[in-house]
Amino acid sequence: MSNRGIKSDPLYPAGRKDRAESRISRMGGQVHEEERMRQYELVVVLPSEEDAFRKGKEAVAADLALVAAADIKEEDMGDRPLAYSIKKKERGHYILYTLGLAPNAVTPLERAFKLNTSVLKYLVVKVEA
Repeated sequence: MSNRGIKSDPLYPAGRKDRAESRISRMGGQVHEEERMRQYELVVVLPSEEDAFRKGKEAVAADLALVAAADIKEEDMGDRPLAYSIKKKERGHYILYTLGLAPNAVTPLERAFKLNTSVLKYLVVKVEA
């Protein structure tokens, strides 16, 4: 049987074990060490179901590691009702991260969150010193 009519998924090429790494590297997630780190706050809303929450939290941690986030502080804000339904979910689990990132790492991180189906919503804000 031939695979002529079937195209491989460009987001997850065959042979890649770490999908998050391939996503970020294709999005220009190369962070130069000489860039000055800035402080950011990141709020992520994940599904409140236990399995989906665990998978989403692991995916967020992998994405943060791949963009070389430093000084990561995590604050679990708990399960809360959403103001409006997102992806047919009425509740979400909020997590606040305070972290250091190079300025050129924010865009690849946001793109990774857009592609991550476990992340319902996210917001990245630069902290003024």
